[in-house]
Amino acid sequence: MKFKDLSYMRDVPALLLTAVTTYTVAKGAQLVRGQNLLAMLILGIGVAGMTFLLDKNLVARLSTPRPKQNLLLLVLCWLPFFALAVLFNALCSFEWIQPQIADANDRAALRDYWNAEQQKLSTFKLALKVAINEESARLKSERQRIEAARRAGEPYAQDELLAVRQQSELIQKLDKAADQIPALSLEPPAERASAVAKVDGAYKQLDNAAILGARGPEAIRALLGTRPKPEVMTQSAKDLETLFWQETKRRSWPVLTAWLIGAWIEFLPLLALLSGTPKISAGQRIRGYRARWQEAKQAWSEPAEDQAIQLAIRFQPVNTLASIRIAAASPDYALADCRGFLDEAAAALGAAYGHDYHIERVTNEDDVDIDEDSPLEPQLAGKALVVYVESANRFTGAMA
Repeated sequence: MKFKDLSYMRDVPALLLTAVTTYTVAKGAQLVRGQNLLAMLILGIGVAGMTFLLDKNLVARLSTPRPKQNLLLLVLCWLPFFALAVLFNALCSFEWIQPQIADANDRAALRDYWNAEQQKLSTFKLALKVAINEESARLKSERQRIEAARRAGEPYAQDELLAVRQQSELIQKLDKAADQIPALSLEPPAERASAVAKVDGAYKQLDNAAILGARGPEAIRALLGTRPKPEVMTQSAKDLETLFWQETKRRSWPVLTAWLIGAWIEFLPLLALLSGTPKISAGQRIRGYRARWQEAKQAWSEPAEDQAIQLAIRFQPVNTLASIRIAAASPDYALADCRGFLDEAAAALGAAYGHDYHIERVTNEDDVDIDEDSPLEPQLAGKALVVYVESANRFTGAMA
């Protein structure tokens, strides 16, 4: 069997690609709405079908040398459906890499948390050790002064010596407690729970040092009063939609890739339709543009459309219609300007019907008399001019 016309087969590749976009749109809509796939498939058919029809119109518009459709309005109709389909396609593509991105975000959040706590603990531990060393040096100097006075037989206070010895013992214990504060490693543990446990353990040792230092010198107490507190480790987003928009805001390359894949999937039917259209040569396009340019110049040089009046006239009671176009009428064109034509038309009607007709009155279709000296067009408001004629022996009637 031979097919004489295979032109209807040109749309088959585009239809097959549209079927693919139907599934991806339905799948993306299901990921967002959480509805049944069959219900979302109906939505996908609607969105993909409208996009396909508008693709065909857009291709027809682009492949015509002298198009009759407005390209801007066509694009404005096409763009919302295209954008919605691209969004759902991108969500469907993003689902494949969502677990890897979520894991990477968890690792990044863990690393940031670990680095911040490591920096705070190491900085404070260093400051505490410096303060302890300074206080130890001060107490040592004070003890040496008291011992020198005792050896020289000079008077000294026993309470002062006892206080120096107690403070020295406390500082030694505090120094050991500071050494017990663990230094966090450069690399965080692989598990979130392990990292939190190690950080909590370090802060527990710091709190023990703070309790011990509460009886220490003023400088030590003031420093321990400013000790850091542990931060709460935030949980990164896991659900698809939130993660998708977070990554879009960051402009990370995985989500940009998903957007590009979504746009490419939606462009494929359009490209398939474009590949099946007859090629228009550059000469045809140039001739079409020149013809349109000449037409525009001719329209520009012609009298404006509002300078021409299309006048519909109804003669009553003979119920005869007439229509005239006044090509170069001014906006002030009045009934007096066309009185001569109306008299000639009434005489012609009289000759045709065997009566001596003359114009009795002129109204609009609302039976309002026309002012002969006022502009005619506002009085008619786009309706017909009604001319009442009367013969020599009877009045011919009126019209609505």
